This record gives sequence, structure tokens and C-alpha cells, in this order.
Amino acid sequence: MRPYRAPNITADVTTAVPPPQLIAAYFTLAGNVLPLAASMASPLGLKERAQAAARAGYAGIGLHTDDLIRAVEQYGYSGIKALLDDSGLEYLEIEALLDWFVDGERRRESDAVRKVMLDAAEHLGAYQSRLLVICSAVCGPLEPWRMNSPC
Repeated sequence: MRPYRAPNITADVTTAVPPPQLIAAYFTLAGNVLPLAASMASPLGLKERAQAAARAGYAGIGLHTDDLIRAVEQYGYSGIKALLDDSGLEYLEIEALLDWFVDGERRRESDAVRKVMLDAAEHLGAYQSRLLVICSAVCGPLEPWRMNSPC
């Protein structure tokens, strides 16, 4: 049996590996938005945020479902797609599905959000959908000031 010999690699690793393509997650460019507020729609325009993401070197942008619903009402799916394409962004991330694991009214609301996310992913060609798990079923209503919660 011949002993193993490592291949002679002479490639310049700085050119062999392409730079990473980063997505500006929703809160990166959302502006003055409080996480888990009644509405998390950004006060900033989608066009301005998409252009800012592209100028900063991001390859994509994230939209929260509240923001997405408002954008669909304002631009329609084809308008959102054109806006992202015009900005040079390749990827779209749709954020975030909460309460998918509970029952009752919260689950029905979560199912409605999931439908919005999947419809948008289909129409816009979303790169990925982010699943954000909040353990509100265990802890009750979210109380941000109680950081020592069992969650």
C-alpha cells in the first residue's frame, strides 16, 4: 500500500474562494422599530433601505412580515421585485414566524402570517424564510424586563 500524499495546492486562496454574500437582516436597516411591538413595519421606505443595502455591499435584504404586508399594499409583488432588482439585490429574506407551536387564537394568527410569508416567497422568489422561535407558550406573554425567565 502506498502512503497517502497530500496534493500540492498552489492556488492563491484569496482568489480561489469568493467573498461571502451577506444579507442585511430586517433590523439592520429597519430604523426606529421596537422588536415584538404591535407593528414592526419600518418607518423608512423600502426603496431607500434596498438602495442603502446595495450601497453597503449587501447581496440581499430582509423584510419583516408587517413590513412586507405594507410593501405589497404599496408596490404589489411585481413592484417589490422590480425595486429589489433595480437596487441590484439578489436575495430576499422574509422574517419572522412566531407562535407556530401553540394552539388557539395565537396559532390561527401565526398560520395567517405563515400564509403571507409563503405567498411572498412564491411571488418574489425569496432566498429563505427565517423562523424565529419565541417561547411564549411556556412563559406566557413576553415580558422583556424579566430577563431571568425560564426561557
